[in-house]
Amino acid sequence: MSIAKWRPHIEACEASGMSKSAYAKQHNIDYKQLIYWYKKYEQYNLKRNDLIRVKSPAPNLEHALTSNQQVLGIMEYPSGVKLYIHHLDLLQSLPDWRS
Repeated sequence: MSIAKWRPHIEACEASGMSKSAYAKQHNIDYKQLIYWYKKYEQYNLKRNDLIRVKSPAPNLEHALTSNQQVLGIMEYPSGVKLYIHHLDLLQSLPDWRS
């Protein structure tokens, strides 16, 4: 099984207000499996919530490669990928990580 297959049960369990044990019994599913996939689902959602959706115009790659714009900030991801921020609007839309 996968998170996608357990997601409807997890969301229905949360919406029902029932305990996980009661939900599992009522729907004839294994309680331990429900707990296991519930934890996986929470981890998956935490990872997804770490990302920020940023809207920007389509890049002009030729301009980007030749531009000498000032770098206002750098966001570095755990993977080592770096996002160089040249626009104040984008920089201001990001959360303040110093606090």
